[in-house]
Amino acid sequence: ARKSQRRGERGGPRAAVNQKSDVDSMEDGAGGGRRTRTPEEEDEHAVLSVRIATEFLTHVYLRAHGSMRDERGLAQWRRVVAGILERSPASCRWFLAWIRARPQCLHAFLQRCPSMDARDTFASIVSSALVSATRHDDGGASAEALLSDPENKDRAAGPLLRGASETSKAVDRVLGHLARHVTELLRARDTFASPVHYFKVLNEYCKLGPGQALQLLRFEILDLVKEFIHVVYTMPNRAGLTSAAPELKPSFELFSWLLCACDCEQLRTDFAVVAVEEAKKTYRTLERVGDVLEDSDEANGVEKTAPPSPFALPDTNGGFKGWVTYSHPTTGDDGSTNHIGYLLTRSTQWWGLMVDLACDDDAMRRALLHVCWRWEWPSYVATREIQSQIEDEDHMEHMHGYLRLMESLMALDDWAQERRVRLCLEGPTEGQFPD
Repeated sequence: ARKSQRRGERGGPRAAVNQKSDVDSMEDGAGGGRRTRTPEEEDEHAVLSVRIATEFLTHVYLRAHGSMRDERGLAQWRRVVAGILERSPASCRWFLAWIRARPQCLHAFLQRCPSMDARDTFASIVSSALVSATRHDDGGASAEALLSDPENKDRAAGPLLRGASETSKAVDRVLGHLARHVTELLRARDTFASPVHYFKVLNEYCKLGPGQALQLLRFEILDLVKEFIHVVYTMPNRAGLTSAAPELKPSFELFSWLLCACDCEQLRTDFAVVAVEEAKKTYRTLERVGDVLEDSDEANGVEKTAPPSPFALPDTNGGFKGWVTYSHPTTGDDGSTNHIGYLLTRSTQWWGLMVDLACDDDAMRRALLHVCWRWEWPSYVATREIQSQIEDEDHMEHMHGYLRLMESLMALDDWAQERRVRLCLEGPTEGQFPD
């Protein structure tokens, strides 16, 4: 009765529940509201949150049996960790330092982990850390510094900018770890060693801009992803997956981004000069060599007017020069035969691979069209390869893809467009490019 009386005096049960406590009253008296954290405290909380999430995921959740995880829960973990990394530069630095101190975690969760969803989750978190760190503070300083001198390949790969921020240095070091892991992986000749998730991380980083693409070119990622695509296409049993596997899409995109970041003009000119000298040994007279002259007319003083490739990486003015070079087959350098420049000019097998993959994958189609822009010789090789595949009954199910690729080649609006169309409709002439 006394309790009811007291509640009634104070406004009833609801009033008793809503009544402020003595502590609340003291806080209101001190200024009211929850105290705002300082930036240092926010960083401390963000680092602690990322540390707890990382330790739990790598030691418990991602190692647990698949029946104890679900896609919704993994997606929530990815969003939460990515949100913290996006807001806090300190948490990015901590996570990248954690990766650098534990390179075995890259090996465990990007390569050896038997669970695809666990590998995808860890790759997503590493990608978020690299992307967020690059956007924070001065995290992309090393990549941006490269743009001031994109042709200087003599400078060692790695942290290139003296006085760069700790975030920028951390990004450079993790990229170096990823590149070394991929190199070791491809040299190991292990059937179950697939660098797919390494390339997934690097692909997300490459999408940030031309500076990041140039940084990956310095780490020779283009040759590494090219080698992996070649292995997948020619030896799917060793790669553990076929070229049609959906998890290969980031690898194809990375190859396309990096190749489209390169200007192929010097490669075209050097190869055309050598090809002309070789052809003169067999033919007395040669048709006008467009790969050397293009739409120019030296006799009348007409300069070349063809624009840069429309497929080039944006903000690169048609692509970085000097990164795809011609390797003469008589130099005796065995290592040059694996370079992308050699494959584009001397390997018919590589062009068969490019045509097959470009029929079904938009990224590989973009890379093929970028190389064929203002360049008659690869246009000839690609067209002849498409024609031979169309005539093959074993590839009838891919007819739509081959015809679409042929249409894209015919639509390239450059000086060689008329020759491509004539080659498609009439076939090759004896003096043009003898088989």
